[in-house]
Amino acid sequence: MILKSYSEIRSDLKDSLEWASLSKGRAQKYGELLEQLTIDIEKNKSRETLLCSAGLMDILEIHESWKIHETEFPGLKNKIRESLEKGPMLPEDEDIIRSDNRARNDRFVYLFAGKLLRAGIQLISIDGIPQKNKQTTSHGDIVVEYNNEKIVIECKRPQKTKTIETCAKKGRTQIKQSELIGCLAIDCSKVIRPPETLYEFKKDETAQNELLDHLENNMVPKIRSHLRDIFGAFLMASVPAMKIVHESSILSLKGTPFRQYSPRTIKSLIIAQNSNEYPMHSFLRYVHDRLNTIGGNFGFLERPKNS
Repeated sequence: MILKSYSEIRSDLKDSLEWASLSKGRAQKYGELLEQLTIDIEKNKSRETLLCSAGLMDILEIHESWKIHETEFPGLKNKIRESLEKGPMLPEDEDIIRSDNRARNDRFVYLFAGKLLRAGIQLISIDGIPQKNKQTTSHGDIVVEYNNEKIVIECKRPQKTKTIETCAKKGRTQIKQSELIGCLAIDCSKVIRPPETLYEFKKDETAQNELLDHLENNMVPKIRSHLRDIFGAFLMASVPAMKIVHESSILSLKGTPFRQYSPRTIKSLIIAQNSNEYPMHSFLRYVHDRLNTIGGNFGFLERPKNS
C-alpha cells in the first residue's frame, strides 16, 4: 500500500520525470493528473485522473530503484525512458494490434528488476544489457546470480485472463531455450481488475489480503501446469484504488451513505513454487524474504505435491 503524502509524491514525481528526461508533453500530463488528484478527487472524476495512480507509483518506484544504479547497466536508462514515454497513459487504452502495450511490458521488466536490486539480489543482465564489466550469453529479460548460479527470469504481462496460460507457456519455453535454470515473473495488474474500475476499500490490510487471495485463487491455478522444468513464478498486481476515509450517517437518494475517498495504490505479490521438481532450491523463498525487507505485502504459495 502506497501511503506517501501528496507533497512527497509531487516532489518525487518532479525528480523522476527530470531524471528520465521525459518529453515536456508527457511530463506535463503526469503533473496535471497528480494535481487533479491532490486538489479535490470529488471534483476531478475524469477516467485518467481516477485510474492513473498505479502508473504514477510505478514511475516513482523505477526512479527510486535506478537513480543511483543506472551507470551499472550502460544504455538501460534510455530503455527506461522509452518505456515511460511511449504508449497510452492508461493500460485501458492499450491496443495489442498496434503493439502499444510494448512500452508497459518493458516497463514491468525494469520495475521488477529494480525491486530485486533494492532487495539486494545480484543482477547480471536486464533486457539483454549486461552489467558493466560482466558478460552473459543469455538474452532473458532478467538474469541474476544466486549461490554461484545464473538464474533467468522471464517477465510476462498478459492483456487478458485467457492469455495468462499462453504467456506462462511462452516464458517457460524461453527459459528452457536459455539453457539456464529460471522462473517466471507475471504482472497480473491488467487482468485482475475489470477495465475502467477502481478497487474500493476501508481497511488497508483487508485490501492487500483480498488482492493476495485473488492472485492465489484465480491466477495461480492458470499457470500451475506451466511450472514444469522451472522453479515457479512471481505473480504480482498493482491496482488503483479508493479508500473510504469517511462515511456519513446521512443517506443519498439511492439509500447509500455519502462517502469521502482518498486515492491509493494497492500492490501485492505472491510466489508459486514448483516444489515437485525443485523441493530443495531456496531461490524463490530467498527473494520473497529479501523483498519483505523493502516493505510490501507478500504471500508465498507452495505448489501442492499432488497437482
